[in-house]
Amino acid sequence: MNNTTIIDPKFDRTKTLQYHISIQLSLDGYALCILDTSENKYLVLKYEIFSKRFTLRQPAMADQFYAKIKEILKEDEFLNNNFKSVKFIYQTSKSTLVPDELFEITKLKSYFTFNHKLELFESINYNKIDSIKAYNIFTLPSFLTTILINKYKNIEFYHQLSPFINTIFSKSQKFRNTSNQKKVYVNVADTFFDIYVADTQKLYLYNNFHYKTEEDFAYYILNTFEQQGLNPDFHQLNISGKNISLNSPEYNLAKKYIKRIKFLKLNTLFKYSDKMNQIPEHSFVNLFNLYSCA
Repeated sequence: MNNTTIIDPKFDRTKTLQYHISIQLSLDGYALCILDTSENKYLVLKYEIFSKRFTLRQPAMADQFYAKIKEILKEDEFLNNNFKSVKFIYQTSKSTLVPDELFEITKLKSYFTFNHKLELFESINYNKIDSIKAYNIFTLPSFLTTILINKYKNIEFYHQLSPFINTIFSKSQKFRNTSNQKKVYVNVADTFFDIYVADTQKLYLYNNFHYKTEEDFAYYILNTFEQQGLNPDFHQLNISGKNISLNSPEYNLAKKYIKRIKFLKLNTLFKYSDKMNQIPEHSFVNLFNLYSCA
């Protein structure tokens, strides 16, 4: 997907204190959308790809990423405003789900490090996800948390799992799984994808996989089908994310093995600028649904 900026004619730069902004950041770019909460309508969508993909494990590259974020916050025509509310996703494959009944805030580090390495530059965060009665523990780069809190006093931090779970269990008819059968959901990021198996009542599996080729992509999904006892000729695969389309080699290989594949639609609980029709609906599902996260 190319760099994109969509602005509805009704967007008023003098009224940003009446708007909500959702921001999504990854190591290869960032996206934002702005919601007029009085009309429940999205007026702005912006997506920008960085000239290179950063890595935080190399100090020099991490410094460059930090400088890039400071530059964006200062120069972006939307981010340099103040807003009624601000919610932020940092896309990362590092997270751990803990059931409500087992969660203790004093054990955040032990929960996280059971599955992932905690880097020196990372700080631990968590969200409660009521719909699945669980907590999601994840990390953010500490410098990122600091700079964003200094910029937006009312900011809330999330992992992409939270809005996606809201998507799966949304009251919106476009998302409701009326058959009460298990379905597979895949949200594709730049170098990894999240995968979920759920019906209308329960999340059965959440995992993520790093991939380099379309063969990797198809293998991990088909393996999930097999492990969950699902039939690729019958059970449905639902896809979202800006990094995949009808023309993607990942999609074209997957559809050779999985008969029922659908791209997720926009949540009908919101209204959207007519100009946003030019963007495939599945591209920014998490970003648009972030506002609904409590």
